[in-house]
Amino acid sequence: MTWGHVEVVKWLIRRFPSGQVRSNAVAQAAKNGHLQVLQWLFNHHDHVFWGGDEMYFAVGNNRLQVAKFLHEYTTPPSDDRFLIDEAARHGDLDMMQWLHTERGDRLTYEGVTRAVDCGFLEAVKWMKDTFPRDVRINEIKMDNAAANGHLDMVKWLHTQQAWCTKQAMNPANGHLNMVQWLHENRTEGCTQYAVDTAAKKGYLYVMKWLYANRHEGCSRDAMDSAAAGGRLEIVQWLHAHYAVEVMKEKDNTMIFCIYHTPMYTIRSCDMDGKPNNDFEALNVQQAFENLFTKYKVDLVLQGHVHAYERQYPTANGSAVMDGVSKDDATYTNPKAPVYVISGSAGGPEGLYKYKHPESPKWHVLMNNKNYAITKMAVTPTSITLTTIETATGTVCDKFSIVKDNQGFSQVR
Repeated sequence: MTWGHVEVVKWLIRRFPSGQVRSNAVAQAAKNGHLQVLQWLFNHHDHVFWGGDEMYFAVGNNRLQVAKFLHEYTTPPSDDRFLIDEAARHGDLDMMQWLHTERGDRLTYEGVTRAVDCGFLEAVKWMKDTFPRDVRINEIKMDNAAANGHLDMVKWLHTQQAWCTKQAMNPANGHLNMVQWLHENRTEGCTQYAVDTAAKKGYLYVMKWLYANRHEGCSRDAMDSAAAGGRLEIVQWLHAHYAVEVMKEKDNTMIFCIYHTPMYTIRSCDMDGKPNNDFEALNVQQAFENLFTKYKVDLVLQGHVHAYERQYPTANGSAVMDGVSKDDATYTNPKAPVYVISGSAGGPEGLYKYKHPESPKWHVLMNNKNYAITKMAVTPTSITLTTIETATGTVCDKFSIVKDNQGFSQVR
């Protein structure tokens, strides 16, 4: 019934005269506006399941003529007296007026809010005039209409004493004219989420306007989401305008990275952490170390080397021992990234059999004799890594990184 080929329907009915036309087939014909198919079925076939969802689909897809036919010739379910809400969701004013006049349908609060959120201003005005007792515009929240960019709707709601929250401006969604109007005409303002959302979605022009006209700033999420989305221009702009402000945040947010080639490994770094080859740690240190330190990465998980290694918090080849417990099992508010190589789960080459040199000051331990896996447990204030030998279940290393809301002091 989806395509509405009447001749095909006629052929099928003649070929299978005792066949039944299911309610979902009738609903599809109504949904797609195939009035001729429905009329022919009604007049020529006795085995049709009417009274299912066909009226709902007709109303929800702006099929007024189909709805009129179904209303006149079929018996809709008794629970469809609020189809006008569905018409309101689509802003179909003609359908709403017909449903109210011919069927006596009445609106619910949900129907009004749907029309408001979708910006169907003329439909909302009709609702207000037709159902003055049911539609109390001053109780309607304009947040979603604002987020969806329906400025005419928001302006009208404002004249009707409707209300909003900071969430009207926050999810700007690129609608700068909406942000500007709310700024000039409302007092609710916004939060850091306004810049955060604009950064995530790539609306640099909105961010620039908020920076020049508002004072809420942004959170770390702005930089994180922009970077995750590959929005280099926004990352650079945030760094130039908000980096100092964001870095002053005192929270227990933990940042960890996962990538392949290790930054520090005793297989290819000397006592001072300098790589002794040009294919492993050297390129990684040159590309990422300053970035990880600058943006306060707490933990870096790496592979490539088929072994397990744990390092102290390390920057520029030196261990930063502030907050490291005497047993090396707890790093509290580490002042540099903690590097871990978890590469001993197994592979065609087996474990790498390199020697353990005189232990550098940046290095805690290594294990290249036993296959192992590393498990991570995360709480709101800590990350705990437990490395377990796969053959015996023995814990061969366990340590925790703890953040106690003191933040991370950058090491230069």
